[in-house]
Parts: sequence; structure tokens; C-alpha cells
Amino acid sequence: MDGNDFIALLGLTWEDKDVQRFLAEFGVAKKKPKIDPDSLAGYLVIKKSGLEIAFKDEHDVTFRRTDYDEGDLVLANIRMYGDGNTKGYAPFEGELPHELKKEFGLKEVQARLGKASATNKSIALGRWDFEGYCLAIIFDQNHKHIRQIAVQLPVDVK
Repeated sequence: MDGNDFIALLGLTWEDKDVQRFLAEFGVAKKKPKIDPDSLAGYLVIKKSGLEIAFKDEHDVTFRRTDYDEGDLVLANIRMYGDGNTKGYAPFEGELPHELKKEFGLKEVQARLGKASATNKSIALGRWDFEGYCLAIIFDQNHKHIRQIAVQLPVDVK
């Protein structure tokens, strides 16, 4: 399973068979994450695979792929770590979405995806919005390499 496959999982619930297959592939036990009230998400951390997976309570999901039942946990974000992260994650070894490469800098990403929908230069972050999901990419400080890339449900901008 690679970064392109992850996109199809966004918005599915914890109980969905495809989500459970994905979690099993990366050795995640079937223990549901607990929602952190500060971040409004529950996280599964798989440092050896370079992944962090976030689920949100259905009440906190603004983009809905389907109708959810009360209390459903919805897969909202899958973050893939690259080389040089400071959180102790191994680099994600699978393919990144949209045929991106960890070696790509901002210029190469923009050549492939176009101009970012939003940026935050202080943390070298760019966001690209697509139908039903977005990519959030953190580069090194010189914008020469991808450090983290997340596929996530669309950002609710008000």
C-alpha cells in the first residue's frame, strides 16, 4: 500500500474493512485510538514505518464521504515521514502520492502539482487542495527536500 492508496481511505470509518486491512498491513493492533480533546483527533503512531494516522470523531468531520453513525471514528489524515525528521520516525518506504519523491523540493512539487493553495513559510509548509482531499507538505528549511507529506480530508476554510 502506498501514498496514492491512502487517499481512498480518507473519510472511511475505523470499522471499515479497507481501513482494518491497511492497519493490519502496518502491524497496528485493533485498539481504537482515543480522541485527544486538545487536537480533536486520535493518533496511531507507527514510527518503524514512518507513519502517523489520525482519526476524528464524526462530529468533528466537516467533509463527509457518507453518513456516519454516532461516535464513529473517521480516518482524517495519514502523515508520511521522510529523511531527517526530528521525531524518531523511520522514513516511509512506500511511494508518495502523485508520484512525488522525497528528494523533490518546492520547485519540483509545484511543477507536478501547480501552485500551492496555501503556504506557511515559517515552517516551510505548502498545501495543495484536490477534490475530496488535500496534500500538506513540509519541506526542509531551504525547500529542497520533502520532510513530511500528509494526505488528509479537505481543510475547512471559513
